[in-house]
Amino acid sequence: MRILEDRFERKVNWLAVTHASRAYKACCPYRKSNSDVLVVETAKSLGYTKPALEITGNDWSKLFDLQVKKHFFFSQMVGKIMIAHGYGKTGSTWAASTNFAKCFYGMSKAVISQMMAALSTEWTPKGVRGNAIAPTVPFTSSAEYNKTRDPEHINRLLSRIKLGRFAKPEDNFDAALFLASPAADFVSGQTLFVDGGWNAV
Repeated sequence: MRILEDRFERKVNWLAVTHASRAYKACCPYRKSNSDVLVVETAKSLGYTKPALEITGNDWSKLFDLQVKKHFFFSQMVGKIMIAHGYGKTGSTWAASTNFAKCFYGMSKAVISQMMAALSTEWTPKGVRGNAIAPTVPFTSSAEYNKTRDPEHINRLLSRIKLGRFAKPEDNFDAALFLASPAADFVSGQTLFVDGGWNAV
């Protein structure tokens, strides 16, 4: 991280990354008087679980407003600021899931990867990089609860993560820091999988 710290001194960095408000604290050791890292959290996602045959029009509107619409207009808002500065890093998180009853949720999140790739086509020539982070299942309070309530489900999820554990908060925060740093200045339009091997074939 010393390399990142040194390079943070030489460039202003703007980062808009959803679901990562705590990453701001992680940035603090690397903040210098002539550098800045801005980490912004938008509204939380909804881990929607419902069989495809039961999805209604209301479900569609509710989920896509939350997962897709808010990401686009938030990116649009910060994108204008970054383009005016001639430099920026905008990012978002998405998830690829083919678990039972996750078709609809997976669709809404897959849009984010495509959106960041498309935004990079428009904005990268203007100095603004756009990338997405694809995390795996985090070990949250609900996962802790499900360990006793539904251990089969927990073990099934763990069996797909090749590193054999759920994600820790710092796994995603470190990825966000990398994408925000000058070390990722040549990275745009990509989805960075931080998933312990979940999606590896």
